[in-house]
Amino acid sequence: MGCRIIEEPAGFACMYDSVTMTAFGPVFDGGQELENFLAWLGDDVDPRKLAADELAELHAEFLDEEEKLPQDVRALPYALRGEP
Repeated sequence: MGCRIIEEPAGFACMYDSVTMTAFGPVFDGGQELENFLAWLGDDVDPRKLAADELAELHAEFLDEEEKLPQDVRALPYALRGEP
């Protein structure tokens, strides 16, 4: 139970609450980007409990930080990136 990822064939992904079966939050460019976002948020943050505007702001902040990284680093799972 909790926050899960659903990815559609064109490559977009979003979060959904597996308890209420309700999608929420922004649309991501694939499951890897969404997994990286969740890792960036940290284990202490439950995205289901964030207000929509707060989640959108965090997503924008995440994307800003991602843009500063080289493309080959952005393609890596968050756990394999090492220290910035």
